Amino acid sequence: VAVAFNNSTLIVNRLFEQEYFDVERVEVLRGPQGTLYGRNATGGAVNIIARRPEKEFEGNVELEAGNYNALKAKGMVNIPLGDTVAARFAAASFKRDGYTDNLATGNDIDDRDQWSAPGPLRFEISYPASRSETPGTHPSARTSGAMDGRDLPARP
Repeated sequence: VAVAFNNSTLIVNRLFEQEYFDVERVEVLRGPQGTLYGRNATGGAVNIIARRPEKEFEGNVELEAGNYNALKAKGMVNIPLGDTVAARFAAASFKRDGYTDNLATGNDIDDRDQWSAPGPLRFEISYPASRSETPGTHPSARTSGAMDGRDLPARP
């Protein structure tokens, strides 16, 4: 089974070790998916789709604490930068002491210190129609759907 993030295959993935946050959806694709995700996708694919920037301001923060000095923080802010541009910044951090002690050194083993911070930017580009491209006014535009002999090229 291949694993992808925003349709990009993760070659060396740590699917169960990393924090997924600000996710829009998870797609599970059954059967061979070699055409889209390569030959390692004979059993299917899992595609994780992140949220895209939107035109409204929003944000959130989540904090969690636990045993072994665990501290998890997640946050996101979506900022519209005009009518056609928006930015979305998200971040996550996870820190925890290890569960096991190294008998030789006394240090913790299996601790975690992970962080991630994606920041997509979204552009919406539109081209206004010029006068010559307005429907019905271009010289090649036809006003009726009927064909008569004048629309056909002359035979040699």
